[in-house]
Parts: sequence; C-alpha cells; structure tokens
Amino acid sequence: KWVVNNCFIRIMKENDKVKPEDREVCPFKNTVAFREYVYLNDALKIAIKLSDDAIDIFADYWDIIEKWMYHINYFGKRGCFFQYCDSRKISQLPEGYSVLLSDDISATGIMFSLDDVDRSAKFSNMNNYDFRTKDAKRVPQIHLFPYKQAAANKSFTFYQRMRA
Repeated sequence: KWVVNNCFIRIMKENDKVKPEDREVCPFKNTVAFREYVYLNDALKIAIKLSDDAIDIFADYWDIIEKWMYHINYFGKRGCFFQYCDSRKISQLPEGYSVLLSDDISATGIMFSLDDVDRSAKFSNMNNYDFRTKDAKRVPQIHLFPYKQAAANKSFTFYQRMRA
C-alpha cells in the first residue's frame, strides 16, 4: 500500500527579479510550490537489469558496487530521499515489480511515465547543480505498476497492490 499526499508548501526560489548586484543581499525569495509526498508501508525494492556482458564485467567488482550503493540516498525528483538497506543478485524478477508497457502488454495496473537515461549521457548531462546543463538526455518510458487506486480526494490518492 502507498499513499500520495498532495500539498502546497513554501519554498525558497532563486530571486531572478533583482539586479545582479543586489543578489548578494537577496539571493532567494519565498514562493509556493506543489509537492507530492509518498508514504510506503513497506520497503521500496529497486531492480537493476544487467546485460550478460555487464554481468561478466561486474562479477569481480560486486563488493565494491554494493559499498557504493550504501552511499546513494537520493533519486528521482527534488526531496526524494531513501535509505539503502540490502542488495541481492537474482536471475528472475518476482511478481510485483513494474514492467515496461512495451515488454508485457498483458500486464494491468497504474501507468506512469518515467524517465530513463540515454546510454550516451554523461554526468554533465544530469548534473542538477550545473546551470550550464542543457541536454539531460532523458528517455521517457511508460511503466505499469501492479497497483489500483483504492481511494482519492483532492488531498491524497491511496493505492493498493493488485492480487494476481
């Protein structure tokens, strides 16, 4: 089960309306922004699919990769934090993960458009803190999640896992 809470919150935004010489005094301004916060009552599980070549390349480095994963505490959009707990290598995904719409047309659930990263992307294409970043090299994909909307109003949406 998961609940998406819709909120308007106060944030600080770069003050682009002041003269450049006044930005040191007043670099930010208060404004209102729409945010969606998600509550999960279980662990979020993320699967990473590797090609056969990548499995061979990374086989000797799995311990190092696993240590790097402990340092990841943010993904997705602004304010999306999580804590890494565990990793496992498996050969077949169990039920319950999202599927690409093009992979499994028989799957049912809620559709979300998510961004993947183009294979040619470099860190400079994704760096949110570099204002020169122009081309993020995002590849939109539609995923099906095995959930259904159970309840909703203007403040929240409650989703439940669909049973097979």
